[in-house]
Amino acid sequence: MKSNSLFLLFAFAIFQSCISLDTPQDYFDRTTLSTNAISDLGKKDFEDMKRLKEQNAMRIVVNDESKSTEKYEEYVKTGMLFRIGRYVERINDLKPTEETEDLIKASLEVFNFVKSKYENEYIEIAKMMDNGESEDKINKKIEQFEKTNLPVFYEKMEKLTAIAIPYAESNGINVKFY
Repeated sequence: MKSNSLFLLFAFAIFQSCISLDTPQDYFDRTTLSTNAISDLGKKDFEDMKRLKEQNAMRIVVNDESKSTEKYEEYVKTGMLFRIGRYVERINDLKPTEETEDLIKASLEVFNFVKSKYENEYIEIAKMMDNGESEDKINKKIEQFEKTNLPVFYEKMEKLTAIAIPYAESNGINVKFY
């Protein structure tokens, strides 16, 4: 009797690991809809950071606790990077299927690209802002960032959208892209 129970438990565990409990809406939300959180890459992001600082609303996560900061660099490192890491984790938690494999891959390409920008160029610009460098110098750095990175970002977003729209349509997900 005990061996039958162990066999059933083992069989259930294997069955459970082979199926995904995530719905098509979950796949779409995590891979595609969540990109709204990173859609302001570049100048708009930095303007939003300035506004948040003026409102004492720049939040970071330290030891799983949210707290306020006045430092742009700290905000990028422990606020923005923390959030993007969560998005990547949630996408990685999805079980790829034949229908969703390309969707997941394209989404991870977008998020990992943006994450690399946060880890490098964003931190560099944030340091400039923290150090009180001239607006002109900061704006030139942001313009250079956009010129170099926005075409790549938009290309990756277009690739994701080209996969996500048919996926949404084939799964009855009502969505509009602008």
